[in-house]
Amino acid sequence: MTFMNSTLLNTWIFVLNCFIVIMCNVHAEPQHVFLEEHCGNELSTDASILLVVGNWSSLPVDHSCYISFRLQTHFHSKDVARGQVSVLSVSLPGPPCTQGRVDVISSDNVTLLSEPGGICGSTFKGKFASSHDLVFINVTSEDKEVWGYLDILISSFNTDVCDTSHEFACDNGRCVSASVQCDGYDDCGDDSDETDGCLMSTLVIVVIVCVSAFVVIVVVIVLVLAVKRRWRMQGWGTGPTTSSLIGSINEDSEDVTTQKPIHYYTSKDSYGTMTTEH
Repeated sequence: MTFMNSTLLNTWIFVLNCFIVIMCNVHAEPQHVFLEEHCGNELSTDASILLVVGNWSSLPVDHSCYISFRLQTHFHSKDVARGQVSVLSVSLPGPPCTQGRVDVISSDNVTLLSEPGGICGSTFKGKFASSHDLVFINVTSEDKEVWGYLDILISSFNTDVCDTSHEFACDNGRCVSASVQCDGYDDCGDDSDETDGCLMSTLVIVVIVCVSAFVVIVVVIVLVLAVKRRWRMQGWGTGPTTSSLIGSINEDSEDVTTQKPIHYYTSKDSYGTMTTEH
């Protein structure tokens, strides 16, 4: 019984590890980029980038960080790639945005996609679409003591005919990389990349894992019972145990050591015949 319990436990652990690995890979996270590590740089993507702030105190001396994002597409020549900037969450002093603010700027480096007053506070969430393949994000902090968090998703899309072998066709007519489908983020702008087929694919994987786990456990139980039955039929399971054999040997040894010695005496009878007594 101990052997069976151990086998079942190991089987469950194996199946659980497989389930965790599969579920962790169902939704591939977008590339994470720390704002303070890329100030003044240009980053490019044909899928999506999640911009976050790791440490506000690491911003430049003038407390302003300016990053440009080049959006790419590798499957189209007619339509240039465009970018969607989604402000998922922001926590900065304000409004008004005097101590800290975020500005989303189009490729002409002049036109604000976000409102003129900037983005600040802690309740604002919005989406901005660029008309070209370049978009700028400027984060300004006028106070050295400003703290908070910031999550901005930059997604590449185009409005050409989608290449379904590499792209996902959004319900709003956009094409995004197939790698961003079901990743937990709205890359299309209408959330269709997180609804179309995502629930079904997850359920299919869960069903496959559960059925496989059940089959494995049943097979293991059947094999263990078959082995134990074979042992009983061949008499392996009814023989003396090791402890009983050792006890028997010890008892025999005690009998030998406690047995009284035998003495022999030799004498002659009246006829002169030798006899032996003990």
